[in-house]
Amino acid sequence: CSILTSFVELPLEAREPPLRELDDDAAISRRVAREQANVFGYACRDTPEFMPAPISLAHKVARALDAARRDGFSSLSPDAKTQVSVEFRGGRPARIYGVSLTVAFDGAPMDDAKFDRLRAIALDALSVGDMRPDAHTTVHVNAGEPFEIGGPARHAGLTGRKSGIDAYGEIARQSGSALSGKDPSRIERAGAYAARHAAKNIVAAGLAERCEVHLAYAAGQAEPISLSVETFGAGYLADEKIAKRLAALLDFRPGSIVRRFGLRTAPQMSGPAGFYLPLATYGHFGRADLDLPWEATDVADALRG
Repeated sequence: CSILTSFVELPLEAREPPLRELDDDAAISRRVAREQANVFGYACRDTPEFMPAPISLAHKVARALDAARRDGFSSLSPDAKTQVSVEFRGGRPARIYGVSLTVAFDGAPMDDAKFDRLRAIALDALSVGDMRPDAHTTVHVNAGEPFEIGGPARHAGLTGRKSGIDAYGEIARQSGSALSGKDPSRIERAGAYAARHAAKNIVAAGLAERCEVHLAYAAGQAEPISLSVETFGAGYLADEKIAKRLAALLDFRPGSIVRRFGLRTAPQMSGPAGFYLPLATYGHFGRADLDLPWEATDVADALRG
């Protein structure tokens, strides 16, 4: 593998065009997808952020573990996995069934005191919100096997689970590409943002209780070769009609997506905190802590008709 450390090393013909060229529709049409890709966007009414409840709750627990480590739980390694199992009734989240943590420690192995502390951290993290742990909610810590060694020495793989963490967990389809590892001009990333924006606006418009938007791209073409909508029987308008409204309202060409969301200008406008760095943890969607352009419900009224 080869790593480029400077844009100077890129041949001129391989560099991104200047931003001013994206103001011209013909130039946007020349900005084709470089790879074939199937990208998906998903939204539902499980949470105020229109995200699936399990991944939203799992992120809460992960944040709490990180906060505990930074606040004095020094033996807790940054290598951890969180899972929150949610019981659904009638297609809606009803209760937190269980929490599973897989954590590594620096130094002393797992003991009863560490288990009790981790259990309290997880339950406290989930104690705020409409759905909270109850007397029957279970908590498991390192239930599969001892996790005394963490990091790449134990498991060098990342992309498989990272693609789910970046997106919606395992409750919705993903392209298989970890978003955090892609340049924002790559259609696997930009297209996923556009699909999420479309799906969220469909649900925000009241056209469906949950929705998946699928965009398919062929290498060398700008327009997606397929745009489809799936509302899983929870739509208030035929899926085909919703898809037609999307196609008439939004431009899903790669150049147009980059321009619409400001994917190349956002880093300069975000200050020291950066724009893409915070997305490397806790997912790219449903981030109430960040002002992300693809999370806006700015076309919901137009979709409603």
